[in-house]
Amino acid sequence: MGFLEQIRLGLGTPADATLYAGGTVGGIPAEVSPGFLRTVTRLRDGFPAGDVSAAGELYRQTRELNDEIIELELRRIRDRTPGPDGSRQLRELYGQRELLKRRLQESAELELIGSWRQSPGSSDLLQVIDSTAHLLQFHVGRTVFGRSCGSCGAPVTLQWKPGLPELRTADFFWGCSGGHGRMPHYELLTPADRTLFTRIDRPEFLLSGTELERVLTRPANRQEVVRRLGAVMGQETGVYLCPVHNEPMVLRERQGTPRLLDRFFLSCPRWRATIGDCSRVVRLTSAAQLASTLEAFTGGGII
Repeated sequence: MGFLEQIRLGLGTPADATLYAGGTVGGIPAEVSPGFLRTVTRLRDGFPAGDVSAAGELYRQTRELNDEIIELELRRIRDRTPGPDGSRQLRELYGQRELLKRRLQESAELELIGSWRQSPGSSDLLQVIDSTAHLLQFHVGRTVFGRSCGSCGAPVTLQWKPGLPELRTADFFWGCSGGHGRMPHYELLTPADRTLFTRIDRPEFLLSGTELERVLTRPANRQEVVRRLGAVMGQETGVYLCPVHNEPMVLRERQGTPRLLDRFFLSCPRWRATIGDCSRVVRLTSAAQLASTLEAFTGGGII
């Protein structure tokens, strides 16, 4: 049984607890939050050690599976019918990919447990309110384990409504990665989704959202962020996985965009590919998202 499942059973909340890649647990109902730290500490100390380096091999296997899936899908379009053997093979490949994602969740859980054991006092419960809504913004687009679309079962990611004059917790929602010709499905955050067990030693979390955005008004800070992002341009991170292909997303830069916000973005490695193009991207339109991305690549945010 995985660590996230043990947390759910220990808290008696089978449908709530959610794991964000990079070390945050969300979906913690208020009625169980007083006992959450005790439950997590007990499970953490008793959970067996594992190999956290397995993710690289899982990513390689996922890429190979995706190549096979794309080839079969193209053959189906070309031949106008996959035939019984092709349909069965596609189902098997999709099933294998889903199994690999579950193994990636296990790897993410082991990484989280390792970080908690190394720095047991660096994480705590945070109740997100409107003045600290940038804590949710920090997690926008990060891979989410343990939660899926209530309509079709596809993976979801935390999203928000950019461009609003004032950021509020009500502006965040779960966005379905499915589509397939249907209208996009969205789900509002529950009160439990606004409670996070996460690292509290991030400097960005000590500021209000307004103060954090103000950090990027200083030219020297903006130049340093651009320099650090440039140093990892074209690299990939498993903190952000393509919700369709489960492959690590790649940092890219939008050419001809002088503004720092919305200049950089993360994309599926198959973005604009000649064969099997994938349009999934995560736009980095806030200081919190830039901090999150830099942490994923370099271990430190924008402060």
